[in-house]
Amino acid sequence: MLACAPAESEVDLPFAALADLLRPLTPQVAALPRPQRAAAEAVLLASDAGEPIDERVIGAATCALLDAAGTGPAPVLVVVDDAPWLDRPSERALRFALRRVARPTATLVTCRRGDAAPEDVPLGLERAPADARLVRIGLGPLGVGALHHILRARLGTTFGRPLLGRIAREAGGNPLLAIELARSVLRLPRPPSPGEDLPAAASMHRLVADALATLPPAGRAAVRTASLLATPTLRDLAAAGADPADFEPAEEAGLLTVTPAAVAFAHPVYASTVRAGIPAGVRRRLHRTLAGVVADPDERARHLRALHHRPGRSAPPTRTRDRAHPRRRGRAPAHPGRAGVGRAALRAGRAAHAPGRPGRAGPRRLAAAQCRFDSGDYAAARAAATAAAAELTGDLRAESLLLAAIVAWSTDESGDAAVDAAEGALAAVAPGAPLAGRIHAYLAMFRDAPGRARAHAEAAATLLDGRPGDRPLLAAALLQLFFNEVRAGLPARTELLDRALAMEGDEPSWLAGTVPAIWWKAIDAPDRARERLEWMLGRAVARGDEPSQHELLSHLGEAELLAGRFPAAERHIAAARELGEQLGTGLAGETWLAGLLDAHRGRLAEADAVARAGLRRADELRDHWLRRINQHLAAFVALSAGRMAEAAAAYGALAATVDAMGLVEPLAQRFEPDWVEACVAPGTSRGRSPDWSG
Repeated sequence: MLACAPAESEVDLPFAALADLLRPLTPQVAALPRPQRAAAEAVLLASDAGEPIDERVIGAATCALLDAAGTGPAPVLVVVDDAPWLDRPSERALRFALRRVARPTATLVTCRRGDAAPEDVPLGLERAPADARLVRIGLGPLGVGALHHILRARLGTTFGRPLLGRIAREAGGNPLLAIELARSVLRLPRPPSPGEDLPAAASMHRLVADALATLPPAGRAAVRTASLLATPTLRDLAAAGADPADFEPAEEAGLLTVTPAAVAFAHPVYASTVRAGIPAGVRRRLHRTLAGVVADPDERARHLRALHHRPGRSAPPTRTRDRAHPRRRGRAPAHPGRAGVGRAALRAGRAAHAPGRPGRAGPRRLAAAQCRFDSGDYAAARAAATAAAAELTGDLRAESLLLAAIVAWSTDESGDAAVDAAEGALAAVAPGAPLAGRIHAYLAMFRDAPGRARAHAEAAATLLDGRPGDRPLLAAALLQLFFNEVRAGLPARTELLDRALAMEGDEPSWLAGTVPAIWWKAIDAPDRARERLEWMLGRAVARGDEPSQHELLSHLGEAELLAGRFPAAERHIAAARELGEQLGTGLAGETWLAGLLDAHRGRLAEADAVARAGLRRADELRDHWLRRINQHLAAFVALSAGRMAEAAAAYGALAATVDAMGLVEPLAQRFEPDWVEACVAPGTSRGRSPDWSG
């Protein structure tokens, strides 16, 4: 790779960029003809030319050196970053050489948007040899996933998904700015709460402060007002006393742009930096003004909270009136199936909201914990739900415990943690109450043993039947009942499956929506399973439901793996692992899938290491599901390695685990044929024989 990175400050230095690019080829200069050798040495400052050199000779020397580089074992890549700052002699020499080079030479040239017209091509590459291919690659802002890897590599730490998303938005996808913002966050004594601005980088403080200092007072006040609005529309700004003409100096300074309907800051971090510099008294006055004039009730509630909130004080009464507003307007929570917890809490605590009645803060606390969970802040949601459960009673205590159970389940904690919390929730409500039915629906998912899971699913179906508001959970209960009857060895009642699918309509059952796909995988209908999972994944992406995306990507990876489509399986598993890492959820399932994929591809040492680590983790957590899948992986690795006696013993241990759980039909785990192969291999006939009577 021959590279140069010209800078604006060097644009007047002749041949500065060309010298950087050709320096690795200095050993080849001696073989050039005398005129070209003298020209190359002059460019590289290796000798004094003594007289002016024709630029054609410099171009010819550059071409000859590129040709010489192309005779090596690897192809040549010429990189120019960034082309607009090339000094003119270097640019002319490269134009001359790249059009005439005889050997294939790939060229990568970066050019910032706006430096040239769209039809212009740097260095005349549109007139390169006929066999060259010109490809334009637009570089957009980096997403959350890419920034996650960059921050982990540069700073040695990871951020929770909500905070990482805020850093990505504030940085506008710029990696260098994201690193600087992340460093500023790490210097804080505690992470900023959702209502607090991220700390602006010192360099951005100086930049924005200098720009604001040049503005007239009216312009500075207008920019400050706009920075406090989530969406600074001209209507709200005019109502707050800011004239559109007040923004003209700020627009000329490059801080923002004014459209016919709104004001948009040139970079997201500019707004937060302006906010950080507003004096406290001025900020309160602006919040008071905006709270009285903005049209959007959410925006009004936000300004009222900023105006009235003090440590130890509650939000103003207006927040109570507008609390459920985002859901009424159709904004989906992060996990629609789980949002019933928060809604049920509001219903259960409706009486407590009446003026003058005690317990008014309980439903608020539970709704706040639910919102933290919906935003992906699992640690905060767990802490809030646990604290609420310790102080609340009755249905609100039950809802808090159920939310804590859902968080534990979503983060792949020990299965016992989710079950224990949900059982505590069930004990806090009347046995025949609809809330008990909702808890039973979740316990049917949390319980891995088919007998207990089936009992919970039956109870949920009975208690929720005929309640229109609980149709999603009723559909989930029916799917879990079908699923666990099959796992218990009973005939498949497909009418339960059909009823649940008809009940869900255009929205899949988010609590148990993967059950049909698991069933179709088990009966060798992979296309139908894939179609179901891809449909659910599309809905999850449209809703911004990242926890569901994580789960569905794992299921898709398993479906493609079982179908033998290894490249597709690898893509889905890798995407699930990356998203799970960012969300802070456990990676046990994706790690096992990656190990199984390794085993199928012959990477047995890697797969064996995964199985051993998974079994150790299963013992630590007392997690039967985790033990079962890693026993299966360990047995398959031994079978694939030809260690038949070890494989037979491992499959026997897996069968014992399955029997102890009451599993007759493991569905996705088809290990019986492999077990038979291991048992009948020469010298391993003493392995336990499976019971085929079922």
